[in-house]
Amino acid sequence: MAAGIRRFGCYAGAGESTSRMNSTFENKLSQIYWNRFQQFGSTPQGSFWATEARQTRRFEIILCEIDKLSGAAGFRLADIGCGYGALVDYLLKRPASSVTSYIGYDISEQLIAACKRKFEQPWARFICSSAPDQEQDFSVMSGPFNLAATRDLVLWQNYIFDTLQACWSHTKVAMIFNLQVASSARISPQSHIYYANSDQVLEHCVARFGPTKRLVHPDLPRDATFVVLKPL
Repeated sequence: MAAGIRRFGCYAGAGESTSRMNSTFENKLSQIYWNRFQQFGSTPQGSFWATEARQTRRFEIILCEIDKLSGAAGFRLADIGCGYGALVDYLLKRPASSVTSYIGYDISEQLIAACKRKFEQPWARFICSSAPDQEQDFSVMSGPFNLAATRDLVLWQNYIFDTLQACWSHTKVAMIFNLQVASSARISPQSHIYYANSDQVLEHCVARFGPTKRLVHPDLPRDATFVVLKPL
């Protein structure tokens, strides 16, 4: 990332030390999520979701926005933090999906291997990475930033935006992600769940990427979904 890009707490480029820190976070989370999957399997609880209904509602919000932006045209989809492939399960149940290709990305090699064993759809692929490696129409992230790998709020927020930046560089139409939100940004000392200040996130998205809208659904009052549009 180039020097001068806005970051939480400072204005600096991502140097070698930041890259090492981000890798440390991802290694830690990879092990946590794999342990969780081994305990609960291919269930919402296996990815720290509270219920299937909440997980499904988040997918509905994301896909509704994609439908608005893509119209009747087919679209290429990158799912960052795909976990056990819950979004593919959702797409398979969705009667009118126009996805022409799907690539699920995750930092856990074990989860990617599990997805490859489970799904045989010709339009679906899975890659071990924290960001797309090729251009996609839409990059979506449902929940990968909720569980913080550190108690340092600024470091975690910078990690989130470093990841978003990496996704943005391979996104053609829009980047869509959701966060749990609170009146002030914090990381729970008990659960390690990150709660964002949605005004602050919106401000950073507009400053760093461009036009951004924020969505709040009545069924998920402590969630916010951000839709970041690529300039035409």
